[in-house]
Amino acid sequence: MFFKRWIIIIIIVSPLLFSEMLGGYAYDFYDYGINARIAGMGNAGRTIAKDSSACFWNSSLLTEANPYNLTYANTKLLEDSNYTFAGINMPMWGGVLGFNIAMLMTDGIEKHIKSSTPALTPDGYFVAGNKLFILSYATRLNADLAIGVSNKLETRDLDGATDKVYTVDIGTLYKLGAIRLGSNIRNICVYKDSTTADEYKPDIDLGVSLQPFTPLLVAFDYTRILSAKQRSYFGVEYTFYLLKMRAGINDNEQTLGLGLDTGFMGIDYAYVVQSLENQHRFSVNFDCFNADFPKPKPSE
Repeated sequence: MFFKRWIIIIIIVSPLLFSEMLGGYAYDFYDYGINARIAGMGNAGRTIAKDSSACFWNSSLLTEANPYNLTYANTKLLEDSNYTFAGINMPMWGGVLGFNIAMLMTDGIEKHIKSSTPALTPDGYFVAGNKLFILSYATRLNADLAIGVSNKLETRDLDGATDKVYTVDIGTLYKLGAIRLGSNIRNICVYKDSTTADEYKPDIDLGVSLQPFTPLLVAFDYTRILSAKQRSYFGVEYTFYLLKMRAGINDNEQTLGLGLDTGFMGIDYAYVVQSLENQHRFSVNFDCFNADFPKPKPSE
């Protein structure tokens, strides 16, 4: 079984093993986060995501998720920009397979022809959009150590001009008693189909979380270790029966959050304080075959 799982990981990675090694951060969805639970904790999600959004934060966390999970989030950003996320995971090949899609779209951008006389009336309008697709697989190597692999495709469309970036990430999770240590090695392999001069260099994100006593969870992430722009994220979560109360801070935001966890459905809200505009974020996730439903056994 151990060798079978490694073969599966190699199969998932192999399409990109011969990609152009450019490295770096593609269109930075990580500045926005994904679901409202993690947003309410300052986006410190690299050791605590326990749903299908684990593909986004650290693929090895899929081993902590319910075997069948659906997650959806939608956020309104500045200038009529809309940020949408959907994710799903399921047991497969002795591990967990996950898929995420995130879309950042801005509609109604004014177009002004360069050669035309400057005027208040635009010559037309266009749409700008980024899309991120993630296919991940994760498995446990033993009771305390898990590993995951993510294939990512990111596209950028600006008034009909499109470029694409394919990347591979590897995530790990190690449990040491009440402490959880996570890492995500970004852009191990990169293939760029683009006319831009953007570079995508490999980088590393690290995370640690601690549950000093059952109701309280504390998380801290330190990211972009290899770049000149390291970032830090900190968040706490306190559980009171079905209610979860959260707070967080990072280099750009201060956050507060609330969540309701019924066992098979979670509803989360985050209030994000930023320098330009404060935001309200909502997400919902469903744990199928949980609570009153029997969990299917993962296929071996």
